[in-house]
Amino acid sequence: MTNRRIQEAGTIKFDASANKFRVCLISEGQGTSAMYPREFFNQETADALAGSLSFSNHPVDPWHPEHRDPMTAIGQVGETVTVEADPETGEYGLWGDYFAAKSRPEVGPYLSEFVSKLGLSIYADSYGYEDPETGSWVATGINPRDPFKSVDLVVAAGRGGKFDRMAEGLKRIQEASATAEENKETQMDKDIEERFSALSKLVEGLVTIVTGKANADAQAEVDSTAVKTAVESRLSEYDKAVDLITEAKLTESQSQSLRALAKEGVEIAPHLETAKKVLAEARASQSGASDQHLGGGGAGSVGVLDVPGFGRVVS
Repeated sequence: MTNRRIQEAGTIKFDASANKFRVCLISEGQGTSAMYPREFFNQETADALAGSLSFSNHPVDPWHPEHRDPMTAIGQVGETVTVEADPETGEYGLWGDYFAAKSRPEVGPYLSEFVSKLGLSIYADSYGYEDPETGSWVATGINPRDPFKSVDLVVAAGRGGKFDRMAEGLKRIQEASATAEENKETQMDKDIEERFSALSKLVEGLVTIVTGKANADAQAEVDSTAVKTAVESRLSEYDKAVDLITEAKLTESQSQSLRALAKEGVEIAPHLETAKKVLAEARASQSGASDQHLGGGGAGSVGVLDVPGFGRVVS
């Protein structure tokens, strides 16, 4: 069973008769970041979300949720979450009470005033699988041992979940680049972080454009799909470029230069061939050199080549 973090839209309502807030954490069907089939809605899943803390937003850094300040919690979900069917549609949902933090007396009145304008967004590690036909994540449960799960107050409930596949793709690239020195920060790690930052800005800009266009001509769904496709395409191209650069076994300076071009979306094939040619010529020019030129070693020993303009490579 595989895992994926979801950011799912929830709803919050004020129950005047009981003077408390009620929340529907997740509803049956297609959500923001996953599909939730009926079998997802069981008491085990409900219990996994019970007691979740609530913050005024999701973690700023999705790679490091542990960096979120625990002192910024504004409330929590009650210790009892139940599975309830909508009397009109028959669709299942996970329901519970929402309690504002006693140490934050301003939260309750604020929610009462703006409850119709704000939303909740679940941030949790889910069990599930990817539908091979649609590519959609199908959630089958919630990890009860996820220490970072939360039900957060946000402006746009569930926002960010649409780009989970982008984050997952970057995570796969990062895992694939691991070496024996995986505990050290490598150039590839920095490369991926920079790429993630750049893509995040790209996505935010595209979303802004999409939102404005939607207000003008109601093409939100079409444009959102186009944005997602464009981002995933850029990630796929970058992933392939990194593989080609790694396979070429160039000098570190050459590899850095080519990765920089790949990050900008430049077609690296001709540049890669040029780099290979330069390195090959440098090695050929050194083939008749003395042992001292090869680092002082004899046959079968490890030597070092100085490639003008590109750095050093072990040969």
